Amino acid sequence: MDQKLKTTTISPPQPPKRWLNHIKTFFDVPNPRIVRIFSISSLATFFSGIAFAFEWTFHGKNHFGFQWIIYYALSLIILPILIWLGLGIVMVVSSSHGSMQVASVAVEEEHYVNDCTGKNKNEETKKNNFSGGADAVVAPMRGRVPLPPPPPPPMPRRAPPPPMRSRVPPPPPPMPRRAPPPPMHRRVPPPPPPMPRRVPSRPLICPGAPPPPPPPLPMFGALRAKVDPKEAEIVCCISPRPDKKKSSLKRLHWVKITRALPGSLWDELQRRQQACRDIEDEQIFCATELDVSEIENLFSLGAKPKPKPQKVPLIDDLRRAHGTEIRLMLLNIRLPDMMAAIMAMDESVLDVDEIRNLINLFPTKEDMELLKTYTDDKGTVRKRELYFQELMKVPQVESKLRVFSFKIQFGTKITEFKKRLSVVDSACEEVRSSQKLKEIMKKIPSLGNTSNQGVAVGYKLDSLSVKRMHYFCKVIASEASDLLDVHKDLESLESASMIQLESLAEEMQDIIEGLEKLNQELTASETDGSVSQVFCKTLKDFISIAETQVATVLSLYSVVGKNADALAIYFGEDPNRCPFEQVTTTLFDFIRLFKKAHEENVKKADLEKRKAANAKMEHVKGVTLTRKVVHNSLIDLRRAFNIEIMLRKVKMPLPDIMAALLAMDESVLDIDQIENLIRFCPTKEEMELLESYTGDKATLGKCDQYFLELMKVPGVESKLRVFSFRIQFGTKITELNKGLNAVNSACKEVRTSEKLKEILKIILCLGNIMNQGTAKGSAVGFKLDSLLILSDTRAANSEMTLMHYLCKVLASKASDLLDFHKDLESLESASKIHLKLLAEEIVAITKGLEKLNQELTASESDGPVSQVFLKLLKDFISMAETQVATVPSLYSTVGRNADALANYFGESPNDYPFEKVTAILLSFIRLFKKAHEENVKQAELEKTKERVSLAKKKDAELKKKKAALYN
Repeated sequence: MDQKLKTTTISPPQPPKRWLNHIKTFFDVPNPRIVRIFSISSLATFFSGIAFAFEWTFHGKNHFGFQWIIYYALSLIILPILIWLGLGIVMVVSSSHGSMQVASVAVEEEHYVNDCTGKNKNEETKKNNFSGGADAVVAPMRGRVPLPPPPPPPMPRRAPPPPMRSRVPPPPPPMPRRAPPPPMHRRVPPPPPPMPRRVPSRPLICPGAPPPPPPPLPMFGALRAKVDPKEAEIVCCISPRPDKKKSSLKRLHWVKITRALPGSLWDELQRRQQACRDIEDEQIFCATELDVSEIENLFSLGAKPKPKPQKVPLIDDLRRAHGTEIRLMLLNIRLPDMMAAIMAMDESVLDVDEIRNLINLFPTKEDMELLKTYTDDKGTVRKRELYFQELMKVPQVESKLRVFSFKIQFGTKITEFKKRLSVVDSACEEVRSSQKLKEIMKKIPSLGNTSNQGVAVGYKLDSLSVKRMHYFCKVIASEASDLLDVHKDLESLESASMIQLESLAEEMQDIIEGLEKLNQELTASETDGSVSQVFCKTLKDFISIAETQVATVLSLYSVVGKNADALAIYFGEDPNRCPFEQVTTTLFDFIRLFKKAHEENVKKADLEKRKAANAKMEHVKGVTLTRKVVHNSLIDLRRAFNIEIMLRKVKMPLPDIMAALLAMDESVLDIDQIENLIRFCPTKEEMELLESYTGDKATLGKCDQYFLELMKVPGVESKLRVFSFRIQFGTKITELNKGLNAVNSACKEVRTSEKLKEILKIILCLGNIMNQGTAKGSAVGFKLDSLLILSDTRAANSEMTLMHYLCKVLASKASDLLDFHKDLESLESASKIHLKLLAEEIVAITKGLEKLNQELTASESDGPVSQVFLKLLKDFISMAETQVATVPSLYSTVGRNADALANYFGESPNDYPFEKVTAILLSFIRLFKKAHEENVKQAELEKTKERVSLAKKKDAELKKKKAALYN
């Protein structure tokens, strides 16, 4: 059915914006013409006076006389006349544009109405509607798009149909001096023709919602021009369909996708949405129903932050108050949550250092009395006062904090205590059961009796500091060399010598006293009521465990004390005069001196052997070894020195090195040694120098001998590189296949994960809700990196982000989606892989195989030297080519899957390579898991607070009942 027409007053189309039009608009004011003429003349006279003053100032002194006076007078008269004539011409020309035919406007607006309604009337209906103005022929104006021709006159035998209610007839042709016709019933009268004085008319607006200004149409360029409300005409237009209401939420500044790529995730979601619309499903196309009102409450754009109340300081000690606030800020936990953690003795929330800080920040009696007498609003006090108030809610909170601190440290203390007791016990057992120590102790009296010519049967333990320790070690080495490693029987002696039994006793006493305080606090807390209910239960469980462990430690401690006394008695000492610490220290010093003296004896013997050998060689050859090396070395001294250091690390004769090289024996040479051998291969100049040497090659240095051995094998450097490639090939091909398979698995997991798809669908719905009515709304998808901005969009008056809200919605309505990261197990390992590096690795392996074939061809002419090398190389090449043959096809599959992964998210593989896609997804998973964990932690804290508040309510009710019973 036809829509009802609404009328409004708009001005007729304006001529093009030319300079005449600008001047006419400037001077087109609702004044009489004479006023405008006088105004223009006054303005012209003003400018003429300025010109005369300018001329007189610069030239008047030099131009006097009758002719110059006439010149000045004419300039004052002629200039205003010329200005007046010019402006008059402008007004005449511009006034011609105001006599536009009304019929042309009506025809234009009729076409506009038809375009707005979307209904195409047939030609005959148009003829009937425009029968009154059929004779009006309108010539197109300059600078305008030509209007369509007016409709032809009606047929002579057909009467015009009655006027339609939904249409206003076109206005009649403009009559210059005819009054407007009387208003018709249920119609809006056509506008009066323009009057000579152009009295402005008020706009006529129909009841109801005023229609917006018509949109610019491509056919009528003149309708886009700015209209003048003083020359308004009545034109009918249809009210357009109202747009969606603009959202009042914060904007999600994503990069939206307006056209889904075929085959992508967004294309699939769009097809599903279209299927839902085809079956007339009126529900929101979203896997989880989103509460729009909750979103508006959290992320409203117009929400104002709550005004912060003025804080009132109650503590006069500013330094102490400032220190308290700093330490509470470092805790980074809310006060109710902190108190809940203290009452639950939760070690995951507070550690021992934080507990000590809380004990140090405990309020004094004066502070507590001041807070008790404070009667104003307690919400206006500072954080330190709030902390004190929270502490005062719990009876004997300082002792509870000390109990908490003892509980945290108890496990570490008891473990360290048991460890030290075990070390002492082991040291006593090792000393008393060591046969080597016993034999050494037997030999010391004979040495002492020989030196002192005495007959002692024993000696005090502190006499072990033998002055002739080197001689004693030499005697032991010659008579019983198996006793020299006596220190291996006493492994626990060094650590036991650092332990004081007295400190162990004090620590044991502290643990026992701590348990007694725990029992006292448990008894005192049972009268606190429901506030300490959780604390009492946790403390009971801890006391039962602690008492069991302490009983075990006490029995072990008594055993250790007996063994320590037995150790002193073993050496014939009184335990009271020679305690365990003195015994272990004396024994450890003796063993250390004995070991040091033996090492010095060995070094001295080696030095004497070397001196004897050198003296013998000097006597035989007549020259020193150093002179021979320097004189007969053909290689640069620094290079020769580095090569000798490398060969010294190999610790293998040169012929054995060459045999292992030709046999490619990985058990003899590893990759580092092979790389060093490659690095120190002889250069072409060095080989020529050694080949041209005519002297005795046996007198050359070790570096020269090494080069001579390498030169015996043709192409030794290339064979070393083949050996290196063979050693690394297995690891390289395994890592390459592993990386390619990881990329394939990651692509498959992401594209087949239904949980990830549902989460992205929910994010799309959530973003469209927040961006509704804006340019970023009505998206069919979004760019992949827009996933990371969910954590940047925060709620108006809380620390919640859009990521927290997403996790909250999923936890309440689709909890099975929270573990979507379990579907993407290969994503983290795949994110560390770069496809470009894999391609380079494949190219390097392929080139390496080509070099192997070249070396195989070159080594066939080496003769029997490379016979074993050839056989091993052929077998390796056949095996390697089989493994490498499958790699290119696997890599091409990986490349296609990586491109398909980017296309799956509607992205271009050039802009979003595999590395970028996986990095974004991995970052999104980490942010998602972090937000979910914070939500869970917050929910647990809120539950704890609820339990505490319920316990307080029950306690208050019990107190009321008791008071009622007493009354």
